[in-house]
Amino acid sequence: MSIPRYLTKSRFKLASECPTKLFYTGKNNVYANQKIDDPFLMALAKGGFQVGELAKCYFPGGIEVKAGRGDYESALSQTDELLLSENVTIFEAAIRYRKFFIRVDVLVKIGNQLELIEVKSKSYREGESQFFGKTGKSIDATWKPYLYDVAFQKHVVLNAFPDHSVSAYLMLADKASFCPTDGLNQKFRVKTGVDDQKYVELAAELTAEEIHPDSWILRKVPVDNACDQIFAGTDMKLPDANPHKHKFFQILGRKNDRMQHLTTMTRFLLIEEAGGYADLKDSAVVDFIVKHEVPDGIGNYSLENRDFAKACLRNLNEFFSIFENDPMWDENNGIKELGREYLTISLYFLVRHLRHNYVIGDPEKDLIRRFFYEFYARWYKGDQDDNDIERFSNRRQQSKNDLQERDIIFRQLFFDFLTKENAELLTIDKKRAFNEAERIRIYRRDNGLCQHCIAEGKPESEAQVSWTQYQADHILAHAMGGETAEENAQVLCQYHNAKKGKSPDIAAS
Repeated sequence: MSIPRYLTKSRFKLASECPTKLFYTGKNNVYANQKIDDPFLMALAKGGFQVGELAKCYFPGGIEVKAGRGDYESALSQTDELLLSENVTIFEAAIRYRKFFIRVDVLVKIGNQLELIEVKSKSYREGESQFFGKTGKSIDATWKPYLYDVAFQKHVVLNAFPDHSVSAYLMLADKASFCPTDGLNQKFRVKTGVDDQKYVELAAELTAEEIHPDSWILRKVPVDNACDQIFAGTDMKLPDANPHKHKFFQILGRKNDRMQHLTTMTRFLLIEEAGGYADLKDSAVVDFIVKHEVPDGIGNYSLENRDFAKACLRNLNEFFSIFENDPMWDENNGIKELGREYLTISLYFLVRHLRHNYVIGDPEKDLIRRFFYEFYARWYKGDQDDNDIERFSNRRQQSKNDLQERDIIFRQLFFDFLTKENAELLTIDKKRAFNEAERIRIYRRDNGLCQHCIAEGKPESEAQVSWTQYQADHILAHAMGGETAEENAQVLCQYHNAKKGKSPDIAAS
């Protein structure tokens, strides 16, 4: 049985440094990790092991979860059993959420409260900028790797235990403290076990003085504020340089500093995969991405070959064409009215419905655009006496039922707008192709003669079309609302049928 590949703490750290490193991790035959045998880094790691073992001594009664490398299930099972206790302290607790897996240095459970403690050998002085730079707003670059590490862990714990409150801490070497005894570090001896795994052997028990809280040389520092800033994305800017991004996102009035465009695109795909109303909540977005992920995800566009993805692209093309000549379009910031996602999704659903059922030309696109701006003005005003807008706004969540309720309201208001404008949409005839009997009758009625050749004055001998090359053509094009009926049909030769398809003027005539 293959070992599952989770995003662990170490892999998250690699990805934060360089996504390419994450791709090649574990593939030493392809891309060797030069850090493995670096003596300096090995010495630093040795110090880290000693600090980690010292931290455990500060939590007497703590229980360690022991499992071999890659033995995820054993580690998870041990952790789950220990967490059945009302109060417990666990070393190396194993926690999994979806495809995330972490081992927490120290996890303290008191009732439904969890303390997540990440132990680091880095030093710290109380009040030392609290991890923020000179402005006090952004996280200091030297602290980012540590804080992103613990924030990742907190994210996993929060989602794995939604009914618990979670507090996160870094345990760091206190610059202001003094070691209570000489030779404390010599009591922690780093050994090498099976599979070259490092572990610490306690050469002598620590004295009461050495583990007394007043003598701690490691300090537990709260980092929840920093975690909140990381979760909010205010300290993280992701690149937005995909040269193949659909042109629709040029008009979308949403920033992409936290991958918002990916989230919106995924929600469109969820609609098409379901063939209509779907659950669009964040969990559904994550599930979709995990379901369709491929090992070489960057640059792999195979998903676009799926029928639901093709349908999504056709709808986005139509959506973009409605606004591409809009004077409100700011090339740097898109169209601000398209900045609220649930409004954009409702408009996408309307465009999708209209494209499937009605003829959409330039006049119709102008009506859709004007309706949206009128609707936006009502929505932005937020009049509590406007029942439709109030009901629409109250359904701004992303569940299947919310989407359906918004769509019903939005679509009704659109057709009310058409009535006010004395406008009517031309319904597309769902029957697109002539059946065999109709084709025969059309051919015999026109004597097998291309009607455009006859109109050009050609003799019947040149206008004659063989049965095998005959094209039953819509006089008024199907795409322009023409019915699939014999009265709207004619015989065309292959040349004129192809020419008509390429020329709107010929098609209209």
